[in-house]
Amino acid sequence: MTYGISNIMNFNMFGIPVTGPDTCGYYGQTNETEEMCARWIQLASFFPFARQNSDGNPNQPYEMSDTHQKWVKNALNQRLQYTRHMYSCLRDVRDMGGTCFDPLFFHYPTELETFTKIEHSFIFANALKVTPVLSQEDS
Repeated sequence: MTYGISNIMNFNMFGIPVTGPDTCGYYGQTNETEEMCARWIQLASFFPFARQNSDGNPNQPYEMSDTHQKWVKNALNQRLQYTRHMYSCLRDVRDMGGTCFDPLFFHYPTELETFTKIEHSFIFANALKVTPVLSQEDS
């Protein structure tokens, strides 16, 4: 989950704006807990490309407890609310270049706080700062 954030930033900087990892992982040990899979889906609601996929491990939202299903529904509804904004950003990137999934220092180069845990926070579609929960200790 943590590597996905920096990978999407890298792909954006390389000129590939529509990218994203398999939510909740794919091969082998994907996700240790249902809570972290739900957190990953929350995070993926801000990815330019998000999909729920697995190699047979049960991590689908409909298989989760009521609490985690509620988190997932809220995240998916949030994604739908931001879809127009994301597509507008992707259109601008296609026409003029740039990125839609930025490290903080792209927008705040003189702020020293932007250089702490920079691989975990990002700016979504040039408008929203996102800092996800990446471990159960953080929640």
